[in-house]
Amino acid sequence: MKPLQTEKQYRFLFLGFSIFWLLFVGVFALVMWADRPADMSSWLETQWFGLAMLILFLLIGIGMFILAIRPLIAQDRMSKAVVSLSKDMLVAGDEFTLDYQQTFKSASEVKEMICELVLRETASYGQGTNRNSVEYEHLAQREVIPGRRYAAGETLYEQRQFRLPKGAMHNFRSDNNRLLWFLKVHINMGGWSDIVEEYPLQVLAGKH
Repeated sequence: MKPLQTEKQYRFLFLGFSIFWLLFVGVFALVMWADRPADMSSWLETQWFGLAMLILFLLIGIGMFILAIRPLIAQDRMSKAVVSLSKDMLVAGDEFTLDYQQTFKSASEVKEMICELVLRETASYGQGTNRNSVEYEHLAQREVIPGRRYAAGETLYEQRQFRLPKGAMHNFRSDNNRLLWFLKVHINMGGWSDIVEEYPLQVLAGKH
C-alpha cells in the first residue's frame, strides 16, 4: 500500500485571519469609545451608522471564528488518518484500493462516511493582474458507508475499490489550466463539524 498525504489545508490560516479580524474590530471599538463625548445621546444619534457597522463586523468575525475552530475541535477527537493506495501511479481505466484508518480519542458518533473519486478542472483567464479562476468538479465514483458510534480507542477502518474511467484525462498543469484527480473523504460527525480531506492522486498519461 502507498501512503497518501492530504492536500494542504488552510484551516489555521483562516483561524488566524478570524482572530485578526476580531482584534481589528476590538481596537476600532476602543478608539470609538475613547473619543466619545460627555453627551452620549447626541453622540449615539450621530454615530449610529458606525455602531451598526461595528456590530455587523463583530458578528462576521465571530461567525468566521466559529467556522474555523469547529473543524479543528472535531479533528482533535481523532488521530491523524492513515490513508494508503494499492497502486502508486495510475492511468485511465486502472482499478485501485483505498485503505483508510483513523482512531477515535474519545467516544464519537459518525453519521456516515463518504469517499469520492473526483476530477477537478481549474481554469484561469484574464490579462495582467486582472485574472479570474473558475473550478469545475466531475464526480467519477461515490461510496457511502453508514455510520455508527465509536468508543474511545476504537478505529474506523474501511477498504474501498475505485476505478478511473476508461479514456479519462490524466493530471495536467499549465499556466492557465489544471486537471487534478483526487480522493475526497468526508466524515459526517454527529454534533460536530464534518471532517473533509482531499488526497491527490498520481494519474499519468497512458492506457490501461
